[in-house]
Amino acid sequence: MNNIHAQGKALKNIYHDILICLLLVLAILAVYWQVGSHEFINFDDPLYVTKNYHVQKGITLESIKWAFSFTHHADRIYWHPITWLSHMLDCELFGLNAGMQHLSSVLFHILNTLLLFFVIRKMTRSRWKSAFVAALFALHPINVDSVAWIAERKTLLSTFFWMLSMLAYLYYSRRPNIPRYTLISIMFALGLMAKPMLVTLPFVLLLLDYWPLGRIDLGQPGDDKKGKPISSSLHDFLVSRVLLEKIPLIVLSLASVYISSSSLQSANNIISTEMVPMGLRIANAIVSYIEYIRKMILPYDLAIYYPFPETIPYWKVLGASLILAFITVMAVRSMKRAPYFTVGWLWYLGTLVPVSGIVQTGLWPAMADRWAYVPLVGLFVIITWGVPDLFRRVHYKKQIFSILTAILLTALTITTFSQLKYWKNDFTISKRALDVNPNNYWAYNYLGLALEKQGRMEEAIEHYKQALKINPEYLDAHVNLGLAFSGQGRENAAITQYKKALKIDHRSLEAHLDLGVILLRQGKLKEAIKHYQEALEINPACADAHNALGVALIRKGKVDDAICRFRKALRIDPSYNEAERNLDIAIKSRDRIVKINNAISKLRQVIKGNPENPELYNRLGNLYKALGDLDEAIEQYQKALSIKADYIQVLNNLSLVYADRNEYHKSLGCLKKILQLMPNSAKICYNIACIYARQNKIDDAVHWLKKAINKGFNNWDLIEKDPDLKNIKGTKFY
Repeated sequence: MNNIHAQGKALKNIYHDILICLLLVLAILAVYWQVGSHEFINFDDPLYVTKNYHVQKGITLESIKWAFSFTHHADRIYWHPITWLSHMLDCELFGLNAGMQHLSSVLFHILNTLLLFFVIRKMTRSRWKSAFVAALFALHPINVDSVAWIAERKTLLSTFFWMLSMLAYLYYSRRPNIPRYTLISIMFALGLMAKPMLVTLPFVLLLLDYWPLGRIDLGQPGDDKKGKPISSSLHDFLVSRVLLEKIPLIVLSLASVYISSSSLQSANNIISTEMVPMGLRIANAIVSYIEYIRKMILPYDLAIYYPFPETIPYWKVLGASLILAFITVMAVRSMKRAPYFTVGWLWYLGTLVPVSGIVQTGLWPAMADRWAYVPLVGLFVIITWGVPDLFRRVHYKKQIFSILTAILLTALTITTFSQLKYWKNDFTISKRALDVNPNNYWAYNYLGLALEKQGRMEEAIEHYKQALKINPEYLDAHVNLGLAFSGQGRENAAITQYKKALKIDHRSLEAHLDLGVILLRQGKLKEAIKHYQEALEINPACADAHNALGVALIRKGKVDDAICRFRKALRIDPSYNEAERNLDIAIKSRDRIVKINNAISKLRQVIKGNPENPELYNRLGNLYKALGDLDEAIEQYQKALSIKADYIQVLNNLSLVYADRNEYHKSLGCLKKILQLMPNSAKICYNIACIYARQNKIDDAVHWLKKAINKGFNNWDLIEKDPDLKNIKGTKFY
């Protein structure tokens, strides 16, 4: 009879657990299902998915080798191969379908929630408290970053292995043996390969040994849980054993720290203490610990990025330090009476250490909501066990807590649902960050990108400028402003921005590539090639750099080298249509380019025998111009002019080359010199008008166009159709 009763009770417990899991799943889906219609965002998603050729290939032998390789690449921040494989699998299954990739992240959040419930349930044997911790974890809005941001798959995936490691440790603690310990080590190693933030897990397992597992007693030797006496030597042995158990895991943590720091150093991605002083880092870390708690209690101003402060008031650091010290002292004093308080608080303090900002990399924020994904579990435990403990003598406690729980979870659900709407696309997420902090330079920059995507270029430029006004050293804003200027044809302004970006970080791949494009367009092949080569040093697997270098090499007449570059680009990205077209053009134009190179070689031989003939240098300049090598063309034209300064044809050719390079002052100098030699030339006046019109100097353009007409220029059809003169249409001239 007792056996039947026990079986019935066990079955009832299983049903309750299944019901709780089902409710947790339904609650998460009800809140997070909306991300299925969300887009990729421009912050980190391009690095992890949308512009990462290796990830987009899906699961291939080559992409797996890339993921596990220790060699630095610009498209891989640090070594976390399991995360790369997860993104690759998504691309294999769903391609670049953002909605499906978002839902994959929701699936991981569901699994993490269920594992958290199951682990705490098994460790504490407290079903409803475990369910409440899992519900807080599932529905708290501070976790939206981790779930709604595709680039944060690493947080979800590493937490998944964190929970599996704790589950494996639970079973190991009940019957320690090598196979079970091996399973812990495997889960832990996989978690570290998803995100190195798991380095604190051995510390957390040690806390769990104290509570709720009860494997160690930090007090004096006494009686165990069954009332049997424990000798001093046995007590010391038990403590020593649980400490020794952690050594292999600590070794794994240290290895992960070494690999991560090495990869970041090779990428030159670590922020020096000269840029951000250590004192400021420590002060920000102290204040952030309190700020996370505040956001847990009042999550009303959550944003994707919080700029790192330039200064922090002393009173704020002092106040936060006193609060942390007070809570820590209370936690230590509560070890016997309320061990959950000690364990929860130390869990929170310890797991935030890797992201405290003592070591900073990349665009490091003051804090980040996503970093609280695991640490807040410690505080959720304190709340769940502590509140009932504080009010244990209150009448109708069960009914009151049930009502309060329902109200709290409903409020969290509504807040999380609303917070998710800000993650719909670039515009909504950056606008939200700006609303939270109007002095957020990051938000201005990314809102500029969103506006640019909508075709609102002038508004975008103003946002980039505002970002740089707040933070003149903000690399991304310089690059984006340069790209915007380039799109408007303001190439000199764009070059200025790219050079500023490279002064901030000479390893900026985007700045090298974009600057190379402009220089190539201007025919400055030597400079363009230099920037493309530097881009390939930063990232040898950059298909864009190989393709662009190929175009530059064609203009240099090195068609075979160019073909090699196009083929490399296509090996990296077989779907690269532009590289495929360029390869086809290079192969078809090989004969023409070879003929030009042969003509150049023969003409140089002729010049050796007749070095004072300006016509030969003019012809050589024309050949280089036909290749697109304007640097060499200018050099040959200038040699011709050094022999014959009034060579009108050369001056005209040189003015055209300077105009192609947007060096308008030099172009006008050549044309005005021709005009001195040919004062009645209507065509030269017309050309001067065109150069002024290109610079949007309308009054000057109209002045010289009138001069051309007065001197007999009457080709009205050309005036009407000339693209250089489009800016003067609608003026009084017409």
